[in-house]
Amino acid sequence: MISLIKNALKIYEKYYEQITYLIVGGLTTVVNFITYFILTKLFHTEPKTAHVISVVISVIFAYFPNKKYVFRSVTTTFKETLNEALLFFGGRAFAAILEIGLFFMGINIFRINDTILKIFTTVFIIILNYIISKLIVFKKK
Repeated sequence: MISLIKNALKIYEKYYEQITYLIVGGLTTVVNFITYFILTKLFHTEPKTAHVISVVISVIFAYFPNKKYVFRSVTTTFKETLNEALLFFGGRAFAAILEIGLFFMGINIFRINDTILKIFTTVFIIILNYIISKLIVFKKK
């Protein structure tokens, strides 16, 4: 039993960044869905508007735990923090535009099944967001 725990801890330490990235992604998804639900069901916001607002709120939410827990980024000045945040939001905007484009092309040009395409593009964007965050936004100095 103790060796099992030790092995689990070794795996956790080795893949800490990826594990916490997936956990934060799950929490971000929860924030997105709860925000959307509140806006559409309680405030009767039009669904497209609620979707945009929920995405914006969830991306803002995602920045902070990604910074602190996933990539353990430390910034010492307001300028560094602002630059990092702008890179994060810019990267997420780029990924969102790419996702929409891939989805549009997949359905309209290549006639790919929408469910399969949604799964593919989601996995691709999760990986792309991780790479952008690791190599551009929260790169070690």
